[in-house]
Amino acid sequence: MKFYKYLAAVLAAAIMVSGCAAKGGTGYSGDDLVIDRIVSEDNKGEEDDASERITDVEESDIAETEETVSVSDYYSFTPYIYSEKLSEIRDEKFWQAFYNMIDAIRAGEDSFECPDEETYWQVIDPYTLNYLYPVACVNISPYYGDGLFYENGRGYIYYAIPKEAFEKKRIKFEEEITAILHECVRTDYSDFEKCLSLYTYIADNFTYDYEKFESGRIDLDEGATYSAFSKKCGICGEIASIYAYLLLQCGVDALAIDSSEDAHSWTYVMIDGKGYHCDPTWALRDEGEDLYLWDFMVTSDYRAEEGLNPYQIRAFMFYDHDYNYNETDLSADDEKYSELWPCAFDSLDTENNIVYCHDFTDGSPFEYRYED
Repeated sequence: MKFYKYLAAVLAAAIMVSGCAAKGGTGYSGDDLVIDRIVSEDNKGEEDDASERITDVEESDIAETEETVSVSDYYSFTPYIYSEKLSEIRDEKFWQAFYNMIDAIRAGEDSFECPDEETYWQVIDPYTLNYLYPVACVNISPYYGDGLFYENGRGYIYYAIPKEAFEKKRIKFEEEITAILHECVRTDYSDFEKCLSLYTYIADNFTYDYEKFESGRIDLDEGATYSAFSKKCGICGEIASIYAYLLLQCGVDALAIDSSEDAHSWTYVMIDGKGYHCDPTWALRDEGEDLYLWDFMVTSDYRAEEGLNPYQIRAFMFYDHDYNYNETDLSADDEKYSELWPCAFDSLDTENNIVYCHDFTDGSPFEYRYED
């Protein structure tokens, strides 16, 4: 019960801060793994094994496709997502330990190599799992254990449900992520195309959870992001996290953020070193309604004009650190995609680099041409 009380407080805080209602009705391919695992004098051999394991996982996870299409054309689920933005506060030993933990969880093991106890609590924290490996949130925690958390360079894992039951959830989750990536993005897509394709996917396949918003109900049996993903229904903080997680799966740096003044969450995206705001919650709509792009790849000033304060931003990512606008660069001032803001989306032509859309006021057609 101690863990559930702890997590209730954690997720309740997130929901209270980022539960506003809807406005309307990193898998890496090939050798794209960014972080090198840390090599010490004591684990050089294990480092070699880990590198081989990364390659094996990525190749074996790729699903069979039609013979006319190469499997290398698609992203598949990867447990080794990575964020440059998060690395501003988390060093290499965090990512090393996190990947070790994910390997252990996926293998049904009870411990993993970890450099120190502080890092152990960082990687196994529910916040971390909720955003970086959602299926494990709630189901994996030291709070279920007997008090042995970290000892002699190893962190201990405790399962809230039988390992067999968790394994079924894990496999289903990873297969669903792969299916979404195969449906929405290819490895030759630009980051802009990935952002738009996954944005439209969420708009077409998710609904807003008004019941949760009104009641403040928390799905303690599943975890916030994973629960919303499974049900295809959630509040703004969960929708923003799902969008960020899918983008990280295909190599786009993304972070779920919220305005501390407005109790609303959305996604901060980095493309070519520039930041943009994307609000997938306000893209949700009833069937047959237009998909407006007025909150896709927008600037901070544009968000401010909408009545939100993009200059008081937080990001609940880790128990020991909350992003703060004044401490971290979460700015967005590039107007490259401003021609899309008055438009409603129709289709994306990735062969000719055209977004077909129409003006949402008078319905006049518009073609937005972009560079790769």
